Amino acid sequence: MGFLTQLHELLPAGIVRTIFDVLLTLLCAWLAYLILTRAIGAIARRANARAESDASRQVVSAAFRVISGLATAGIIFVAGILVLDQLGITWNAAGPLLAGVVGTIAVAWVAFHIVAAVIAATLGKTRESIKRDSHRQRVATLLLLLRNFAKYVIMFAAGVMVLDQVGVDIGVVLAGAGIVGLAVGFGAQNLVRDIVTGFFIIIEGQYAVGDLVEINGMFGTVEGVGLRVTRLRDPSGQLRYVPNGTITRAGNYTAKCVAHAITIPLPSEDPDAALSLIPDALDDFDREFHVFAQPPNIGSAQTLATYARIVRVETRSRPGRDTFVEQKLPSRMAAALQRAGHDLPDGTEISVAAAVSDSAP
Repeated sequence: MGFLTQLHELLPAGIVRTIFDVLLTLLCAWLAYLILTRAIGAIARRANARAESDASRQVVSAAFRVISGLATAGIIFVAGILVLDQLGITWNAAGPLLAGVVGTIAVAWVAFHIVAAVIAATLGKTRESIKRDSHRQRVATLLLLLRNFAKYVIMFAAGVMVLDQVGVDIGVVLAGAGIVGLAVGFGAQNLVRDIVTGFFIIIEGQYAVGDLVEINGMFGTVEGVGLRVTRLRDPSGQLRYVPNGTITRAGNYTAKCVAHAITIPLPSEDPDAALSLIPDALDDFDREFHVFAQPPNIGSAQTLATYARIVRVETRSRPGRDTFVEQKLPSRMAAALQRAGHDLPDGTEISVAAAVSDSAP
């Protein structure tokens, strides 16, 4: 501090010394902000570590965000008063206006953080009380939408109040904003359509993250559902972005299991021994991949005049696990039979036919 005082005295009186004082005040305010916010963050982390549930941690985090916001507003207010004094502006001249503007901004800041804290606490309790992931995702999306809506409403109200305090005609501003909003609405019809459609997709729960869906003829797994776009990962691994407003047809396969009819040719030598191995092979496959929604139905062996006896197995796969049956089960079943010394008849193979079942498991 002694060095800064000496430097201040060495500077020529006037604009140079004033600029030095203002910069020094802003630097001190910035340092105070860093020290205070880091201290509040350290205390918040300790409090979160002691919290017993996610809901409690959400409440603690939101409360400390409010405290941090109040501290930031206080530092800005004090720094503003000091800067005005250094610029030679008296409190009697600019104080009431400054107090009104800063007070309005501070109240808006605190109001938003209170709303965010309530939404965060509600979101934490919701995640603990709702068991289904799809329902949790839907509620979380709606709460985040409500948070953004509250932020824009508070920002608009605070802006109108600040303009009124500085003497701007609010009626003219609102009329101009209405005209601009109308023009933007006409120019952004597709965006509005996407958002409205996305809102109803989330509200109605048509699909959620992790669901297997077919959208406009494209099949894949939903990786994200937003107000504007749906992110869809197709079987080849490509991530597709589908604007919600363009969705004309959507089918959700998650609520349905997939029925498979598996045809297994039996060897001509000792077919009954090979048939007895099929249940164990199916059990091993299910333990490894967790695919079957219910125990497979193994039919009786049928004799074909062409080449061999066959057995048909009917299965119901869990949502999202049907590809394991189609891609891996034939080779695993053939390998299990071969290990036991039963080769498939020449020119035959294990085939799988799939069809969506009308009933959920």
